[in-house]
Amino acid sequence: MHQFFIESTIAKPSKVWIEGEDAHHIERVLRMRIGEEVLIVINRESQWLGEIDLIQEGRVEVRLIAQQDRSAIRTIRLILYQGLPKSDKMDWIVQKATELGVMEICPVQMKRSVSRIDKADKAEKKQKRWQRIADQAAKQSKRVTIPDVKMPMGFSEMLKVIPEDVQVLVAYEDEKKQGLHTQLQVLDRTKPIAIVIGPEGGFEVDEIQLLRDRGAAIVGLGPRILRTETASLAFIAILQYECGDFV
Repeated sequence: MHQFFIESTIAKPSKVWIEGEDAHHIERVLRMRIGEEVLIVINRESQWLGEIDLIQEGRVEVRLIAQQDRSAIRTIRLILYQGLPKSDKMDWIVQKATELGVMEICPVQMKRSVSRIDKADKAEKKQKRWQRIADQAAKQSKRVTIPDVKMPMGFSEMLKVIPEDVQVLVAYEDEKKQGLHTQLQVLDRTKPIAIVIGPEGGFEVDEIQLLRDRGAAIVGLGPRILRTETASLAFIAILQYECGDFV
């Protein structure tokens, strides 16, 4: 069943209108018909089962049938700070991290990042592209929330913007003493978790030290060296299994 996000100022609407690109997609691409059911997420808070009542040029009217019960879903706030990878790998990371339930994605330009985003217009263009990818992945995976993809930032800026109440976990290939399994035993499952992943080539030693000084837990992900995109998704999946909604 297809899902669409809408904003509404009405507290409990009985009908909603889908407009713009989504309406075009329903009519011209999916070729849906009156009477077909869809899922509607209102204000990124509640999910409803709906039925198409009317299809006009550029507008689709949906009658809301029943609110979906999501009270049993266990959630944890995960924030991904991803060292900028080369080529289009960030597209893939954003898509899959969204599917896995990350709440916020922050691209970070680190010392070993091959990809460089130095101009403001280029950074804005990239951010908008990644946000569109997150929007589409949220629809496909039936999420109620859409992750917020931030503008690319530098390493020093990342250290400043990480919230004080967030637990920070850093995947580091040279960490041999403390694995993720050990850190999970002392993790506070009621607090948000930030994951920091390096780019191709990993972190510089001074970057790791700055993260330690910030209070981050530096952990290894096992004896194998993972690609940056693999490390991100493996880390997220493990945390969702241990603390989140992989039930």
